[in-house]
Amino acid sequence: MILRVFSLISFITFELCVTQEHTIPVIICHRNSTDFFACAKREVQEAWPRIIQGFPEIDFPCLEPLKKEYFEVSYNSDTIKVDFTLINITLMGLAKIRILDARPYFLDDGFQIEIDVHIPQLYAEGSMEGTGNLGPFRVTTNQGPFKLTITNIRVTCNIIGPVINDRWVVEHFYVIPQIGTMKVYFELLDSKEINDLAVQFMNEYWPTYYRAVSPTLFDQIDIWASDLANRLISQYSFSQTIPT
Repeated sequence: MILRVFSLISFITFELCVTQEHTIPVIICHRNSTDFFACAKREVQEAWPRIIQGFPEIDFPCLEPLKKEYFEVSYNSDTIKVDFTLINITLMGLAKIRILDARPYFLDDGFQIEIDVHIPQLYAEGSMEGTGNLGPFRVTTNQGPFKLTITNIRVTCNIIGPVINDRWVVEHFYVIPQIGTMKVYFELLDSKEINDLAVQFMNEYWPTYYRAVSPTLFDQIDIWASDLANRLISQYSFSQTIPT
């Protein structure tokens, strides 16, 4: 969930509206022009404020705040395996995204774009619960509230897929994030003392936990973001969006 922020930057580089009532101002970027990369960056920057408002007519959600009913992530190490379920999540901070760069590439049978962004802060809250194993022991937590704050986030989004019938189809939405700080709070254990120690320990050693959950987290983002991106970009002709 924490990195869902990156999921919707996918096709900001492209075209205008979803309906006549809701249009995104467009800068047409000609692929053979000398300033194609600069043009793509400008289009991303100008389109983003409209993108975050959402397009309910195609089930494209508002991004500020971003709400999701359900999300799963797993923690895996040599001795610990725990699956966490996040429920009724609210994520705030996407409106402050700053587009640093956009690099589009034409492939033999498709298209790829890399987008660099900076997010000053993300804040998420909701409920969570966990089940898994600690060595030979079965572990189950209560369902309880959680809060998560991440700051100084830099991400490269790599969006790639084929062009089929003059439509770009996003197959993968990869994210490569660098995080400045992370702070978490949760109430999952019966004993307040043990719960507080767990919170303190996680906040002190968050880079280790973050690396452990990253593989499943990024896989979930890839699936979710690719689907969401395709709801928008399937509306447009690829050849008319990026003419020669």
